Amino acid sequence: MAAWVVVVVIAVLIVVVVFVVVVIVVVVVVVVVVVVIVVVVVVVVVVVVVVVVVVAVVIVIVVVVVVVVVVVVVVVVVVVVVIAVVIVVVLVVVVIVVVVVVVVIVEVAVVVVAVVVVVVVVVVVVVVVVVVAVVVLIVVKLVLAVVVVVVVKEEVVLTVAIVAREVAAAVGGQGQAYPWWSNIKASGTTTGLLRLDNYGSMDHVNSLANVQAVVVVEVVVVVVVVVVVVVVVVEVVVIIIVVLLVIIRIVGHVVLVVVVIIVVVVKALEVVVVVVVVVVVVVVVVVVVVVVVVVGVAAAERVSSAAYYTW
Repeated sequence: MAAWVVVVVIAVLIVVVVFVVVVIVVVVVVVVVVVVIVVVVVVVVVVVVVVVVVVAVVIVIVVVVVVVVVVVVVVVVVVVVVIAVVIVVVLVVVVIVVVVVVVVIVEVAVVVVAVVVVVVVVVVVVVVVVVVAVVVLIVVKLVLAVVVVVVVKEEVVLTVAIVAREVAAAVGGQGQAYPWWSNIKASGTTTGLLRLDNYGSMDHVNSLANVQAVVVVEVVVVVVVVVVVVVVVVEVVVIIIVVLLVIIRIVGHVVLVVVVIIVVVVKALEVVVVVVVVVVVVVVVVVVVVVVVVVGVAAAERVSSAAYYTW
């Protein structure tokens, strides 16, 4: 009985020990499996998290790079466009200024040429008038000189004829044996003027012929005096005309100078207006460029900051 009990107790103890060992082994195995599973899960989670983080970082970096590149490209394009616009505007303004200056120079040259032409025409007219007047006066004076010479000659001839007649009458005879002044003959014309003949005899000069000769001489003298007075009056009129022409020429020069000054002032004002417009356009373009650049840089900074903080 006691042996059987011992056997049973031993058997129970063995069973208990085996059960405990089995339980321990099972627990250890379960713990090991759980630990392995946990380690694997942790490793997997860590790997996944690292991969996700790396992918997110790569995505953010790519996004930031793309944004920065886009912003830089946009800014560069805007700056290039603005610079091109500024260059075009400046070129257009320079062309306009050059054209205006050329037009002003041409207009001033035309005015100067017109002034020179008018002055030359006035000078030519004045010279022609003066030359014609001088020539006319010279011709009139020459004619008057010829008339005077002829009248004086006729008076001398008449005087010589009368003296010769008196001498011939005093000495008697027909005068053939006397010097050349005794060979004087009346012309017999209605004017009563005498002429010299180197041949023939001496005819008596009647009183009517002498009266006619004196009357004709007096008329010729009066006519000469009148012509001389007319010539003097003509000379005075010509001098007055020349003075008036000189005054008109001076006034014309003054008027032309005033016109040239007015044209130059007007053209200078036009150039000033063009320059002011050019300056205003350049200032507006520069302001627009500065505003665009500032806005573009600010936008780029905001986009970069947003991308950075998002990352």
